[in-house]
Amino acid sequence: MNILLNVTVEDLEKYINRQINVSDEIELANLCEYINVSLNGKKALSYILEYSDTVYYPYPIYESDNEKELINLKLKDLNLKVNSTMEIYYGIDEETADFYFTITIDKIKDNKTNKVNNNFEVLSGKGYGIIDDIL
Repeated sequence: MNILLNVTVEDLEKYINRQINVSDEIELANLCEYINVSLNGKKALSYILEYSDTVYYPYPIYESDNEKELINLKLKDLNLKVNSTMEIYYGIDEETADFYFTITIDKIKDNKTNKVNNNFEVLSGKGYGIIDDIL
């Protein structure tokens, strides 16, 4: 299945946003990295993903009910529904501000009739990204 995501930067939604088509087979760590790069032009130095009262980390941790690792998890493992939201908390570096990227599930498409299954594709967007537009 492919999932249509609407990605915005908290408090900057009008200026910086992306509409992204992804496969539900994409690994969550890759999804976070790709979103960060599409909005910033460089790899994330630090980030976490929050979804449904659970915080996901991109490195090994001692897991609990509301803290888990992103490692080896795929987007389909989150059991997403249309209009559900996730947030990526992203720290650019020690000297600049931190941001929340809000990700809304716009559409879930069963692509049985369409053999194209894009892993990650930016369909549209506004603004070059945080680094170019804001800092």
